[in-house]
Amino acid sequence: MNSEAEYRMIFEKAMVGIFRSSADGRVLDINPASARILGFDSPEEIVRTIEDIGSQLYVNPEDRAKLLRLLDEESMVEGFETRLYKKDRSIIRVLLNIDCVKDEKGRIVWLEGTLQDITKTREAEEALRQAEEKYRNIYENALEGIFQTTPDGGSSVQIPP
Repeated sequence: MNSEAEYRMIFEKAMVGIFRSSADGRVLDINPASARILGFDSPEEIVRTIEDIGSQLYVNPEDRAKLLRLLDEESMVEGFETRLYKKDRSIIRVLLNIDCVKDEKGRIVWLEGTLQDITKTREAEEALRQAEEKYRNIYENALEGIFQTTPDGGSSVQIPP
């Protein structure tokens, strides 16, 4: 198997979204995992229907502009979190890791990177934050002292402030 065929097989079978786009916002190549993450039936459908990533996929198009500014300065951005629209216009949170290819004058020719859906992770973190806040509020506003025992029989009394 030649290196191009090996690359294509990895690209097609990867569990993480992989993409290549132009600096002006056209999708040049995208793998099936990206299509699935974004709710499209196929990579070809995305290439055909998305003409401007910034206005069609980004919930906040300014995030795309910010990403391009960062790439212009650094050439690589890791862990860029943003919200994107899926095909059905539902919103997901994603983590982008992007490298850019520049021409001899330093202009961005294309972007390539990975796309990871972190929606469920962020929702779980928010649920945990809300639960912690709820129980902290109960503790801090309790009218009685709170008594806690340990499995070995130790105990401590905690009195709310």
